[in-house]
Amino acid sequence: MNSLRFLALAAMAFSTPALAALDGTSAAVAYHFPDLGTVYGSATPSVSPFVIGAGVESIVDVEGVTFITVDFTDLGLSLIFNTELNLPTWTNLAFNGLVFTGSGFSGLTSATLLGSSTFGGGEFTQGDITLVGNQLQLNWANAPYADGQRIDIAFASGVVPEPATWAMLITGFGLVGATLRRRRAITA
Repeated sequence: MNSLRFLALAAMAFSTPALAALDGTSAAVAYHFPDLGTVYGSATPSVSPFVIGAGVESIVDVEGVTFITVDFTDLGLSLIFNTELNLPTWTNLAFNGLVFTGSGFSGLTSATLLGSSTFGGGEFTQGDITLVGNQLQLNWANAPYADGQRIDIAFASGVVPEPATWAMLITGFGLVGATLRRRRAITA
């Protein structure tokens, strides 16, 4: 019976840690134009800040002409552009796009534009995505877009155990140590 208890405790101590990702974290979105330091007053999100989870998090209204649906998953983001204009083009200035800010972004190691994300004939590229600190910056300056156009991004997260996993690991190691100490005391 003691060996079964020892194996159960060891399995608990060496279990695979959960990855820290975006679900359940809070984020804010703002449209920045004409540069990264300026929040564009004629673009408003329907919800900001929001909690990342199931369903659409926000819809960003740009000048009442373009509506950008923001839908995060645990390790991904889909943006869908809705407009009635015929191939409008974003102005080519230093920055023209969305900036997401939230603590969950600091736990991500990369943001990758998915191959299926054709945006304006390819003008939006991997180089237009910046993940720095607690921000995700998407700059589509001078990229034409059509109604229904989408951008899909996948995130990678480092192996960062969640706090509950750390507590379980420490408890598991403590119980294994206590079991070994007790076993030594009984045999002596």
